[in-house]
Amino acid sequence: MGVKLNSVKVDIDQENTGTWVDSTSYPGVSYLVRGIHYQPFETARDLGVQALAKTYRTKPVPLAERNAVLGSAIAKHLLLDWKGFDEDHDPSLALEMLTDPAFRTLLDDVLQASTAVGKQDLEFTETLAKN
Repeated sequence: MGVKLNSVKVDIDQENTGTWVDSTSYPGVSYLVRGIHYQPFETARDLGVQALAKTYRTKPVPLAERNAVLGSAIAKHLLLDWKGFDEDHDPSLALEMLTDPAFRTLLDDVLQASTAVGKQDLEFTETLAKN
Protein backbone atom coordinates (compact mmCIF):
# COMPACT_ATOMS: atom_id res chain seq x y z
CA MET A 1 0.00 0.00 0.00
CA GLY A 2 1.32 3.43 -0.91
CA VAL A 3 0.35 7.02 -0.16
CA LYS A 4 -1.14 9.25 -2.85
CA LEU A 5 1.31 12.13 -3.18
CA ASN A 6 -1.40 14.78 -3.61
CA SER A 7 -2.94 13.78 -0.28
CA VAL A 8 0.01 15.22 1.67
CA LYS A 9 -0.65 18.70 0.25
CA VAL A 10 -1.44 21.33 2.90
CA ASP A 11 -4.43 23.67 2.65
CA ILE A 12 -2.55 26.98 2.92
CA ASP A 13 -5.72 29.10 2.89
CA GLN A 14 -6.98 27.20 5.93
CA GLU A 15 -3.61 27.64 7.66
CA ASN A 16 -3.84 31.41 7.17
CA THR A 17 -7.52 31.94 7.99
CA GLY A 18 -7.98 29.28 10.66
CA THR A 19 -10.38 26.48 11.43
CA TRP A 20 -11.95 24.86 14.47
CA VAL A 21 -9.93 22.03 15.97
CA ASP A 22 -11.07 19.87 18.89
CA SER A 23 -8.81 19.71 21.90
CA THR A 24 -7.02 16.44 22.47
CA SER A 25 -6.63 17.21 26.18
CA TYR A 26 -9.88 18.78 27.32
CA PRO A 27 -13.21 17.10 26.45
CA GLY A 28 -15.70 19.44 24.81
CA VAL A 29 -13.14 22.18 24.13
CA SER A 30 -12.34 23.44 20.62
CA TYR A 31 -10.05 26.16 19.34
CA LEU A 32 -10.34 28.38 16.29
CA VAL A 33 -6.70 28.48 15.28
CA ARG A 34 -4.44 29.30 12.38
CA GLY A 35 -1.68 26.92 11.36
CA ILE A 36 1.80 27.12 12.87
CA HIS A 37 3.27 28.22 9.54
CA TYR A 38 1.25 31.46 9.56
CA GLN A 39 3.94 34.02 8.68
CA PRO A 40 3.21 36.67 11.35
CA PHE A 41 3.37 33.95 14.03
CA GLU A 42 6.70 32.62 12.74
CA THR A 43 8.12 36.15 12.66
CA ALA A 44 6.98 37.00 16.21
CA ARG A 45 8.26 33.68 17.55
CA ASP A 46 11.64 34.01 15.84
CA LEU A 47 12.16 37.63 16.93
CA GLY A 48 11.30 36.67 20.50
CA VAL A 49 13.76 33.78 20.46
CA GLN A 50 16.47 36.07 19.05
CA ALA A 51 15.86 38.60 21.84
CA LEU A 52 16.15 35.85 24.46
CA ALA A 53 19.38 34.60 22.89
CA LYS A 54 20.85 38.11 23.13
CA THR A 55 19.77 38.45 26.74
CA TYR A 56 21.10 35.10 27.91
CA ARG A 57 24.07 34.73 25.51
CA THR A 58 25.95 31.85 27.17
CA LYS A 59 23.36 30.79 29.75
CA PRO A 60 20.39 28.53 29.09
CA VAL A 61 17.15 30.41 28.57
CA PRO A 62 14.70 29.60 31.38
CA LEU A 63 11.79 27.46 30.20
CA ALA A 64 9.26 29.93 31.62
CA GLU A 65 10.71 32.73 29.48
CA ARG A 66 10.81 30.60 26.32
CA ASN A 67 7.20 29.58 26.90
CA ALA A 68 6.21 33.22 27.50
CA VAL A 69 7.62 34.17 24.08
CA LEU A 70 5.87 31.24 22.43
CA GLY A 71 2.63 31.83 24.32
CA SER A 72 2.58 35.50 23.39
CA ALA A 73 3.05 34.70 19.69
CA ILE A 74 0.34 32.04 19.82
CA ALA A 75 -2.13 34.30 21.63
CA LYS A 76 -1.55 37.19 19.23
CA HIS A 77 -1.40 35.31 15.93
CA LEU A 78 -2.79 31.76 16.10
CA LEU A 79 -5.57 31.49 18.69
CA LEU A 80 -8.62 33.32 17.37
CA ASP A 81 -11.33 31.87 19.63
CA TRP A 82 -12.22 28.96 21.87
CA LYS A 83 -15.35 27.24 23.04
CA GLY A 84 -16.05 24.76 25.78
CA PHE A 85 -14.43 26.64 28.66
CA ASP A 86 -16.44 28.36 31.39
CA GLU A 87 -15.10 31.72 30.23
CA ASP A 88 -15.49 33.27 26.78
CA HIS A 89 -12.38 33.83 24.72
CA ASP A 90 -10.83 37.24 25.25
CA PRO A 91 -7.49 38.09 23.63
CA SER A 92 -6.05 39.61 26.81
CA LEU A 93 -7.15 36.60 28.89
CA ALA A 94 -5.66 34.23 26.32
CA LEU A 95 -2.38 36.19 26.39
CA GLU A 96 -2.30 36.09 30.19
CA MET A 97 -2.92 32.35 30.33
CA LEU A 98 -0.67 31.31 27.46
CA THR A 99 2.28 33.16 28.99
CA ASP A 100 1.70 31.81 32.53
CA PRO A 101 3.84 28.73 33.36
CA ALA A 102 0.94 27.29 35.35
CA PHE A 103 -1.08 27.04 32.12
CA ARG A 104 1.63 25.27 30.08
CA THR A 105 -0.74 22.35 29.31
CA LEU A 106 -3.12 24.86 27.69
CA LEU A 107 -0.20 26.25 25.69
CA ASP A 108 0.72 22.74 24.55
CA ASP A 109 -2.88 21.94 23.62
CA VAL A 110 -3.38 25.09 21.53
CA LEU A 111 -0.03 24.52 19.82
CA GLN A 112 -1.02 20.94 19.00
CA ALA A 113 -4.31 22.18 17.54
CA SER A 114 -2.44 24.73 15.40
CA THR A 115 -0.16 21.98 14.16
CA ALA A 116 -3.20 20.07 12.87
CA VAL A 117 -4.57 22.98 10.82
CA GLY A 118 -4.34 22.58 7.06
CA LYS A 119 -3.34 18.93 7.10
CA GLN A 120 -5.30 16.73 4.77
CA ASP A 121 -6.37 13.15 5.32
CA LEU A 122 -3.90 10.80 3.72
CA GLU A 123 -5.18 8.76 0.82
CA PHE A 124 -3.71 5.39 0.02
CA THR A 125 -3.25 3.42 -3.16
CA GLU A 126 -3.84 -0.29 -3.42
CA THR A 127 -0.26 -0.95 -4.47
CA LEU A 128 3.03 0.70 -3.70
CA ALA A 129 4.41 2.67 -6.65
CA LYS A 130 7.75 1.40 -7.95
CA ASN A 131 10.69 3.77 -7.75
